[in-house]
Amino acid sequence: MPPIRGRKADAKSAATPGSRPNTIGLAERDLGTLMDKLDESGGGHDVHAKRTFARWPFRHNSLKLVLEHPGGSKSTFQVACRNLSRGGMGVLHNAYVHTGTVCVLHLPQLDGQKMPLPSTVVRCTHMHGVVHELGIKFDDAIQINDYVELDPLMGWSSFERVNPEKLTGTVLLVTDSELDERLIGHFLSDTQLKIRCVKTPAEAVKMDPGSADVAIIDLGVEGAKDLFASIREKGVADTMIAIGPDASTTTRTMLQEVEGDGFVFKPLSSERMLSVLADCILGGDAIEIDPALAGESSGALVKSCIEQLKNAASEIREAIAAEDPMQCYAICQHIKAIASPIGLRPIASLADSAATSVAQSMCVVDSGVKLQEIARACERIRISGGSG
Repeated sequence: MPPIRGRKADAKSAATPGSRPNTIGLAERDLGTLMDKLDESGGGHDVHAKRTFARWPFRHNSLKLVLEHPGGSKSTFQVACRNLSRGGMGVLHNAYVHTGTVCVLHLPQLDGQKMPLPSTVVRCTHMHGVVHELGIKFDDAIQINDYVELDPLMGWSSFERVNPEKLTGTVLLVTDSELDERLIGHFLSDTQLKIRCVKTPAEAVKMDPGSADVAIIDLGVEGAKDLFASIREKGVADTMIAIGPDASTTTRTMLQEVEGDGFVFKPLSSERMLSVLADCILGGDAIEIDPALAGESSGALVKSCIEQLKNAASEIREAIAAEDPMQCYAICQHIKAIASPIGLRPIASLADSAATSVAQSMCVVDSGVKLQEIARACERIRISGGSG
């Protein structure tokens, strides 16, 4: 597998001068040699395991790991990281750790912010000498592209296995190829997705806002390139997948220009189509607002509130990274005040719960699950469509 770039640990995150960079005492070069050997041998995990999430190389010399012990005491270590998935990661440590141990990993995002992720140790495998690999499961799945640079044009997906029955909603398919229409219908036959097919961009833009959860657009259709912007502007679908005729440089350039959320090349395959749809749909279900609230009389106000809530999601993530409980509390109260009047009671309830948790603990890490839950919820708000 080609290397996937993650943010390198900076000097501050690695270790203080004169100290060991991690608990196994290996610097970058020696650590890289060890991980290469582990990857070659498949050591540390069952390569045949039926995992839901795909693993990506994510090599860091030194990441902060806080283990919580019975009775409430905590120990902090700098551990070496080996790989990462949406659901968890593998780290190397110099001692055995009991499965079920609650922990917090401080994971660097691509923008440099370090996110405290409440987690649990689910596996501890002795490798050799003092080296143990810990399999750590996040309490909540992460957005993998916040941490590693994945190239969707190369077919990367955060899902290793997709359960078709979990794919629900409405797909708008724009293609003038009857063969592709039949193929895609066959690929999605085991899902819970409803497919609405149109043959021209003109038909697609006539659809009501929120008519589809995902639009799949064949770039071979005349006018398809401009359709992406039109669908975004009108709000027909939140997410768009482009179908390219081949994997040529010309097609790749076109795919980058339309800024789709996912890409599929011909010849089409069931595995690739399901993986891309899983990334788009299962990466975070939308939280919908009744379209009646976005009518002519109140539409501008509601859309302004949605924009404020999405901005609040970014602000709360910054406050989490800064471990600022007072700022987290203030943002949660702000979210609650915005969400309630426009009928987003689930959002208001999540914000209230997160604010209460922060007020009681005055600790961002202890309230991390609830804080990240409200941030993700704000990011997933949309106005639902009247048709399905």
